[in-house]
Amino acid sequence: MATLATDGTLRTLASELAEKLQAAYDPSPGIGLTGGQPLRDAFGAFGRDAALAGVPLEDTMAASVDSLQALFVRVGGASSDPTTIRAAGISLAAASRAFLAAIADQPSAQTEYLVPSHLARLAALYRINRAATANLKLTEMLETTVQVVAETTGSDACAVFLFDEATDSLALCAAVGLNPASVGAVTIRSGQGITGRAAADGCSIAAPDAHAHEAFVNHHGIGDNVYTSQVSVPMLLRGPTRLVGVLNILTIARRSFDEDEMQFFQTVAGELAISIENARRYSWTDDSLRRKVTELGTLQRVSRIVASTLDLASVLRLITEQAVELIHAEAAAVFRLPLAPHPGAPSNAYVPIVEHRTGPVRELIDPAQRDRVVEEVLRSGTACAGDIAFVDGPSRLFCLPLNSARENLGALCFRLRVGTELSQDELGLLQAFSDSAALAIENAQLYQ
Repeated sequence: MATLATDGTLRTLASELAEKLQAAYDPSPGIGLTGGQPLRDAFGAFGRDAALAGVPLEDTMAASVDSLQALFVRVGGASSDPTTIRAAGISLAAASRAFLAAIADQPSAQTEYLVPSHLARLAALYRINRAATANLKLTEMLETTVQVVAETTGSDACAVFLFDEATDSLALCAAVGLNPASVGAVTIRSGQGITGRAAADGCSIAAPDAHAHEAFVNHHGIGDNVYTSQVSVPMLLRGPTRLVGVLNILTIARRSFDEDEMQFFQTVAGELAISIENARRYSWTDDSLRRKVTELGTLQRVSRIVASTLDLASVLRLITEQAVELIHAEAAAVFRLPLAPHPGAPSNAYVPIVEHRTGPVRELIDPAQRDRVVEEVLRSGTACAGDIAFVDGPSRLFCLPLNSARENLGALCFRLRVGTELSQDELGLLQAFSDSAALAIENAQLYQ
């Protein structure tokens, strides 16, 4: 418990922390919390100074939480928002580490990561290779690999997107340091964002200031807003060159990447491409091949049904009916934005509306929670997922954009059981179906 003296000191330190946060983050609507380095610096200094002033750890952490809550109220933040959750983790970790380091009379400042020497790089590659080849089960192999890559490259987050040639899309299949709920739920188009650009061009992209990069797209559901620097490296197989996916490396602190570092990252990506291909071949059993053929046959059939009419209402009904059948979802719905905001709402507030739904209706505890997921898909043009609270229990919501060549036509959303994880094949199947659905909607609109 703080004494009167330390209580006054704590208030002074908390006031200084608030000033730093106010200077670092713009409260303008729509800006949100961008970049995690100011949080790490401010809360690290706060934790160190509190420890040196004799403030107990419990009071230091309580004041940190109060400061975070005040910041989130000012710039916008919600407990269900992946960026908010990640920002809170970064802040509280920085404060506690700096506090304990000061108590132990150790330097608390983090030293900039130095790329390992050639010998250390060989050791790092050995660790990555061992992680990538120790398990031929693709999902488990990727989960281990991203952790090892993050550690050996000195990064704060690492992600692997796998490429699906049939839909020209990338699926987030493994990540550390990002929103866990986005793994197996997020897909992006080739060419979209820094990751998609690296995939489309077949060239690595190093962005010390990722948010300022011309290709940057804010994928809110992934939880990468707090990271400053990003490297996206395509994982390629040679002879002939074929894209396997993209390896992403992210850091909170701004970090420039020299030629030696980029060559090291490319070597890592090349090794991963071979390991991923081997794991994929290992999984190609007779049963999986038969299942793939069945899925493609189902896709062809449901796509033909959806395209069988030019009446828009019928098209929307067929899309949701066939969507439920495709992956045995609890329900499916097509959401679109209204042409004008609801009466009494701000002029820029467009709440998604259900154009058509198939499946039982369940009462939402907070409709805005669902709307945020749908709005993110409509805004970013990428798939997104989240657990949604209903009165009778939670369910998982998975939404894909309905994109035509000219515009975003809406979002196709599936209600799934909690804990449902979609495989890369299923993600590709849904992406292909959403493309067919978007084309059917566009044709019906043109006919009208």
